[in-house]
Amino acid sequence: MCLSLRTTLAPALLALTFAAPASAQTAAERLKTLFEQQWENTLRESPVFSTSLEDTRYNDRLSDEGLAAEARRLDSTRVFLARLRAIPRDSLSRQDQINRDIMERSLRDAIEGAALSGLAAAARLLEM
Repeated sequence: MCLSLRTTLAPALLALTFAAPASAQTAAERLKTLFEQQWENTLRESPVFSTSLEDTRYNDRLSDEGLAAEARRLDSTRVFLARLRAIPRDSLSRQDQINRDIMERSLRDAIEGAALSGLAAAARLLEM
């Protein structure tokens, strides 16, 4: 599969994989599910970090630091941010609003950091 097709499909597949019918869950449940999925994604994408937390599920690999992997992680971060923003903030408890705001800030910072470091530009070059 070519790189541009892989980076184009990755966010869509991630969204479909984790999508649950909006009517089936409350906003708080959707937020909790999103937190869990984003954490699992972090552990999977950062196996050395995962191991440092004594989670041995990913001990068979090292972190992929290649441009394609960086592009995939950036796309995943964008998908998580879009899913987070789809959860109505005003329907959450005050504590969940704070947690949501913290996650949104963290995801936005990751996206901005990738852009500032040039990884986003390099990833776009790979798609050409």
